[in-house]
Amino acid sequence: MERSSSASVGDAAPDESAAAKAAGSQRTGSVGPQPTRATRVVMWMRSPIGSAAVTSIISSLVGALVGGLLTIAATQATIEAQITAVSTQAEVDRLAQIREARGRVYTDFLDSLYDLKISLRSLQRCVTDSIGAPPLQVFLTITTVTARDGQSVECEQAPRQYATDRMRVQRIHGQLTVWSSAEFMNRASLILSTFPEIDYCTAHVNSARDEVMKQCDFSYRDMSPLLHLWYAGGLFGVDNGKRPPAIEPTDPTSSEFETATKVFETAFGKFDRDFIIQLVDVGIRQVRRQFCEEVAAPGTSCE
Repeated sequence: MERSSSASVGDAAPDESAAAKAAGSQRTGSVGPQPTRATRVVMWMRSPIGSAAVTSIISSLVGALVGGLLTIAATQATIEAQITAVSTQAEVDRLAQIREARGRVYTDFLDSLYDLKISLRSLQRCVTDSIGAPPLQVFLTITTVTARDGQSVECEQAPRQYATDRMRVQRIHGQLTVWSSAEFMNRASLILSTFPEIDYCTAHVNSARDEVMKQCDFSYRDMSPLLHLWYAGGLFGVDNGKRPPAIEPTDPTSSEFETATKVFETAFGKFDRDFIIQLVDVGIRQVRRQFCEEVAAPGTSCE
């Protein structure tokens, strides 16, 4: 009996061990291989929650990118606007400086012209005889009498004062090349040509008559500017029945230019003070008008 019970217990032990192994093998087979991290991420992104999160992140990134680009564009536009404003203001300041500098030089030139005009009048008052007319040389004779109070000093100094004032005008005319416009420079050159250049003067003393005779040689270098001012001022007069061509000639070799020159010589006369001053006044008016158009404040009438 005892042997039988022992055998039963011994047989049962192997059966329990086999059952345990079978259960263990069943549990191992049900779990299988574990997914990788990348697989789990993909699975999460495909899930509704993951998809919404990814969409939100992408939207945020796109929004930040667009916002950054807009900020850059706005900044660039602001910088360009500031550069344009600075450039515009710099150009305005530059033009203002040029206008101011031109105004000073133009004013000096006009003032010197008025002084030269006065000297020319004084010279004309002292002329007792003259020979020649442009484009030929003009020879002037100035006779001063010691007995006439004041007249002697004035006429003795008239050629020297005229030469000094003309040199001053020429010096300022040289400064115009830096600041003036081409149009003003052209008009300034025209008016300067109406004042003849003194080549030399010689004096002869007549002690018996208390006279000092001074002969001066003047030159008009170019006839064309004088003719131009003559036409521009409409200073035509009827001299011996002759009139210049209706249209200003520009070709010095043409017959019209020759005709205009002959009529001009007749009108010029013997260093006629009124005729020469009329030419001077025409040139001064042109210079003053150009001065006004370039320097005066906007809206100013330059008529």
